[in-house]
Amino acid sequence: MIRIPDTIAILLQTLVNLLQQILDKLGRIELAAYEIIRLLMESSPQRKETVPTAPIALAPGDGLLNHAEAAVFLVKSQKQLTRYRKEGRLAFTRDAKGHYYYRQVDLEPLFIELHGYPKGGFRK
Repeated sequence: MIRIPDTIAILLQTLVNLLQQILDKLGRIELAAYEIIRLLMESSPQRKETVPTAPIALAPGDGLLNHAEAAVFLVKSQKQLTRYRKEGRLAFTRDAKGHYYYRQVDLEPLFIELHGYPKGGFRK
């Protein structure tokens, strides 16, 4: 068996104690992080949904965009548009079949937040 000098043994024991303290603090930090995430999730704004009383009739110029058109308007993917909707960053409405529609006036503030104000303004 290898004999370790007393000073090295004391240093190793001190190192082990310090590592245990660090792991203990990391565990508390991790628990605190989970608690912060839970509180943020509870306090996050709920999505804004407007349920129409009748199916939406899409007429030219009414300002309603379907899901794909809204994604093109925001220069984002449809998946990202879904994330924005679920985060409550977009007001939306649904038709009788469950399809999502967005008013252009509701998309414009998010567009400005993402890309800045367009040079020529928004087309009406």
